[in-house]
Amino acid sequence: MLTNKELISNTGYWLDQIQNEIFNELKIYMDENHLNQKGLAEELGYSQSYISQVLNGNFNHSLGKLIDLSLAINKVPKISFEKIEDELERLNGINQTKTIDMFNYSMTVETDTIFNKCYDNV
Repeated sequence: MLTNKELISNTGYWLDQIQNEIFNELKIYMDENHLNQKGLAEELGYSQSYISQVLNGNFNHSLGKLIDLSLAINKVPKISFEKIEDELERLNGINQTKTIDMFNYSMTVETDTIFNKCYDNV
């Protein structure tokens, strides 16, 4: 099991965070514009296979591609750099037992457990 410090010091963790953010932004754009993957690809000028890769998380963007894709959906990409200690403090503040309401079903989870299950094999 990784500590929070090990987790946030892991390249794979941050790549996953960025990929999840891109996925979420594309899904929002698709929903707002009533598009499927093919329609999104056509509207943005990308191949359908590339859009499929992005939505399936099977990609590693160059910075230029990330900027192009963000601008294509009318979003400005912003990247911030934080001290590891500050991120640890933020995570420690939220890594308490939390109640999550999903689809009107509440469950209590330990956020440390969720993060570590994703990165146990890193």
